[in-house]
Amino acid sequence: MAKSSEIIKRFEKARGRKALWDELYRDAQEYSAPHRETFDEQTKGQSKDGAQLVFDSTAQDSVMSGVSNLHSSLTPPMKRWIELKAGTSLQGNDNIGANLKAITDVLFSNLHNSNFDTQITESYQDLFIGTGALLVFEGDKNKPFNFVNVPLSQLFLEEGPHGRIDTAFRCFKLTARNIEKQWPDAKIDTELSEQIAETPDKEMKFIEATVPERVEIFDRRVDDLVEVDGYKYYVLEENSKKVIVERSMRSSPWIVFRWSNLPGEIYGRGPILTALPAIKTLNEQVKILLQAASIATLGMYTVADDGIVNLDNIKLGGGALIPVTSNGSQMQGETLKPLQTAGNPNLAQLIIENQQSQIKRILFGDPLGDVNLPVKTATEVSLRQQELAKRIGSAFGKLQFELISPLVNRLLDILDSLGLIDLGEFKVDGNNLAIEHISPLAQAQDEEDILKGIRYIQTIGEMYGPQVAMGIADPFAFARWLGEELNVPEELKPTEEAEQQIKQALTQQAAQGNVDVAGTAGL
Repeated sequence: MAKSSEIIKRFEKARGRKALWDELYRDAQEYSAPHRETFDEQTKGQSKDGAQLVFDSTAQDSVMSGVSNLHSSLTPPMKRWIELKAGTSLQGNDNIGANLKAITDVLFSNLHNSNFDTQITESYQDLFIGTGALLVFEGDKNKPFNFVNVPLSQLFLEEGPHGRIDTAFRCFKLTARNIEKQWPDAKIDTELSEQIAETPDKEMKFIEATVPERVEIFDRRVDDLVEVDGYKYYVLEENSKKVIVERSMRSSPWIVFRWSNLPGEIYGRGPILTALPAIKTLNEQVKILLQAASIATLGMYTVADDGIVNLDNIKLGGGALIPVTSNGSQMQGETLKPLQTAGNPNLAQLIIENQQSQIKRILFGDPLGDVNLPVKTATEVSLRQQELAKRIGSAFGKLQFELISPLVNRLLDILDSLGLIDLGEFKVDGNNLAIEHISPLAQAQDEEDILKGIRYIQTIGEMYGPQVAMGIADPFAFARWLGEELNVPEELKPTEEAEQQIKQALTQQAAQGNVDVAGTAGL
């Protein structure tokens, strides 16, 4: 009970801090993802209230495009986006490279067989608001990974030392019949067992908590319990405040990542919050334009009336009939007369297009420009991708630290715990094991170095001729460097024996006069 009271106390404090963000996050979701808004209780399957307030879908479309661009650039589906490399303390070990390649194969083979791609997409949508969260649970040897996206409305955080998120809470509902399936190790007392039997379809509220503690876990290498700095995972039933699940873990199942955050703030601020003023302005402008279009289409009319005009009865809009005392200067005038309206639809359209362009740029919805423009060259596409990499650079560095590294460590820990790999005491810390990012976004950042190398050789060739350029730059060394920068598979790179054979063949041809000797000087 003491542990339960402590968890509830910490959870209530975390919920109090989160309440300061609820209005801002709710506002962002209502305009950028109204059908995803979960802060207010809604009937499942029914239209969200916020969807009735949105008159332009530019923000929603841009968020979906931005999320897809980030997903395909950072963690592309069914592809490898990192490679495990020996850290500084293990460099020079010839055997470690082959072992790490095998571990990487196992990692991505099981990752591609999981629900990672479907859940990370949902988390990226939350990330665009500010904070994304994944729970990574251990499965069995057939399916080691089980990912759960935690929406912002269910997420409550507590910051630890050095600005890291080391404690997280989740408050959510679960049908009673699924409790034992969700947590096979749950301790079901008599009272809870009766509730499950009597009302199996009742939704019950639970609190998940993960806190860092010194724990004892089973180590299969020594076949005994060992004490490590790990995490305690608790599940409490909210009404009874009873702990029904308690687990000791080496690594945290929580992967919490933020786009950016200000000093002293736990929750993140994403591009949607930056674009929110423009989104609201666009929404209001489209609303006004639609009202003007309704008036222009149906018209408004004044109706001659002998009585006194009641201003409370006047309603403006398409097809409106407004009573007036007279419709002309002579006598009563016409019975029905069109009302002249003010406004400039062209100016409104200009404002709308400006806001739409601004929203797309902020949300990375159209990084390569309008598809209706002239066809772009490969160089222009490459430069635009580099520009995107620069714009997203600060967030990319934060995502490497808060998403990629903790995620890889958690996945490796699960595989090691199930006996699918053997890591020993190593972990991804840069000293023992390091991560080499090979995602398209990381490669786009490396392309600037590639262009520098190519420009160097081209400049030498233009100034002194191609033969001199070939003599100065070793083509085989350049090919190896280019292969490393482009992450070309090892089997496509020539071996040292193949390089020697090519050099000998070129030297023989040069001796026979078939190849310019100056062109083989660098060989």
